This record gives sequence, structure tokens and C-alpha cells, in this order.
Amino acid sequence: MENEHAARGTEHLQQAARELIGAARSFLDAAEELVEDSEFVEEATTVVRSFAEELGSFTRDRVPPEGGEDPDSTATKGADNTTARGNASRSTRVRRIDVE
Repeated sequence: MENEHAARGTEHLQQAARELIGAARSFLDAAEELVEDSEFVEEATTVVRSFAEELGSFTRDRVPPEGGEDPDSTATKGADNTTARGNASRSTRVRRIDVE
């Protein structure tokens, strides 16, 4: 009885593996067709380039240059070293705690 269940389980696993291999082959065939399509490659390159440019614009606006000022530092800082927006400046956001 156990051998019969094991044999059926093995058959199901083998069938699932065959289906997985078939699906992978279909996916690779579709990928190969796309790579061979120069128009698709050009469009994909344009999309990636556009995304990279937008990401670059976004990070340039948010990240200060090396050694530069924090974008929030242009706001007036109060006595507790927070900006007008209530955010602590970058230098006080992380507190180092000595652990003995």
C-alpha cells in the first residue's frame, strides 16, 4: 500500500517537473523572440534610459552633494536644532549611544 502511494506521488512530481520545464521553455522562446526584435529592444532601452534620468533628477533634488547642505537645512532652525518643518537636521537624527 505504501509503495503504491509513493509511486503515485513520484508520478505526480515527475508530471509537475515536466510542466515546469515546458513552461520554462515557452518563457525562454518568448524572451528569445523579444531579444531578436530590434524595435522592442530600442523601445525597452528608451524606457530604461527615461527611468534612469527621472531617478537621477529625483535623487539630485533630494540628496545633498558630498559635504553639501541638507535640503532641509535651508529652513530656519530652532533652538532644538529642528527645521521649520519640525524635522531634526540630519546631524541630529542619529544619536550614538556608548554601550559599556
